[in-house]
Amino acid sequence: MKSLFFVFMLCVSVLAVNGQEVEKSFAELKNEGNAALTNKEYPKALELFEKALVKWGDKPVVDSTMIYNMGYCAISSKDYVKAVKYFDQVIAMNAMKINAMLGKADALKAMNNNTESIKTLELASALAPADTKVTGKLTSAYTSEGNAAIKNKEFPKALEFYEKALAKIGDKPIVDTSMIYNMGYCAMSSKNYEKAHKYFDQVISMNYKKVSAMVNKSDIYRLTKNDAASLKTLEEAYSVKSDDPKVLSKLASYYVNEANSYYSKGSAIINKVNGQITAGKLKTSDEPYKLAEKQAVDEFKKALPLLDKALGYDPENANAKKLKSACEQAIKS
Repeated sequence: MKSLFFVFMLCVSVLAVNGQEVEKSFAELKNEGNAALTNKEYPKALELFEKALVKWGDKPVVDSTMIYNMGYCAISSKDYVKAVKYFDQVIAMNAMKINAMLGKADALKAMNNNTESIKTLELASALAPADTKVTGKLTSAYTSEGNAAIKNKEFPKALEFYEKALAKIGDKPIVDTSMIYNMGYCAMSSKNYEKAHKYFDQVISMNYKKVSAMVNKSDIYRLTKNDAASLKTLEEAYSVKSDDPKVLSKLASYYVNEANSYYSKGSAIINKVNGQITAGKLKTSDEPYKLAEKQAVDEFKKALPLLDKALGYDPENANAKKLKSACEQAIKS
């Protein structure tokens, strides 16, 4: 009977011990966290690391690698607030500082806090100017901000960010040709025509959107009252792509405008003498009237070859057709 009682008590004691969860040490929790991290079980790894951190107590944390891994697990689990918190701790510990800054910048970007993300990258760049990863991320961030600004038609702001990106590229070959084109467009839209010419010239030399860049340069020359340079640039664009609709339309418009100036002169001459006739100061048989009529016809005749040029580039140009008809009618009458 005593023997049976002893066995029973022993069984109860074993069950009681087995029923209790053995408390794990800092090292055990950390090792399990590392194993989960290796298996890309980021939420689980973060939980284990945080439990390990509790074990550390109030003592100063010296395991910067584990704290960095906690930031990495947090960002991989899309817990960006925690990620920033742990990366900040690593930065404060002055260990793995650049990597922690890159992680923090990524977390801030994921939270749509682009301003602080860029500030963090700029700090990292100041600490490690030769770090290619930092430079690449900062260049990309500047370019993205430029793209966002250009979509919102904030052209001076976009140009500023693009130029910051270009400065980071430095002497390396420029591969982002679209950014250079956008810089020209932003400069043009900001009425900074000198910069616009510079960037469009770069685009042309890079053989990217060559015709569009030439058309934009032509528009800048026109806006700055340099009609000869405007026409020359359009003709160069035509020599590159003679069937480009925009080039053909702009060349036609150029010649219509030139023709219209002659037509306007002729019309002004006729209107003036007609006014004198209405006032009783002249008759149609008078020599001054006949001379004025001849001068007007000469102006209308000067317009015709220009209109033929316009229609050669754009046969369906309504303004050219209308003006040509008006000139021909005026010459006949």
